[in-house]
Amino acid sequence: MVPTKQGEAISVSGLTSTIFNNRSKFYTWASAVKRKPFSEGETLDTDTLHSQRCRVYLTIQELDGGGSINQVEKVLPAHEDPTFVVEKDEDAEEYPF
Repeated sequence: MVPTKQGEAISVSGLTSTIFNNRSKFYTWASAVKRKPFSEGETLDTDTLHSQRCRVYLTIQELDGGGSINQVEKVLPAHEDPTFVVEKDEDAEEYPF
């Protein structure tokens, strides 16, 4: 869940190809979610990625007619403390990850 400027939490999803090697976005994202690099030839059960916590860097593009488009730029492992909650400083340009 990602907090918006209005203070509400929204779900964010990102798209990637299904190519799984150490040069692919899918591999990088899965490694962050699983908190480990994968060994050569190791397979991934994608069901183990569902509902897992992680941190994401988003680019948010405001649209001329209102609304916005979010793009996932980077996926990082979740914070070590599962109770960690980010509170945004209203004057800051980005969240303090």
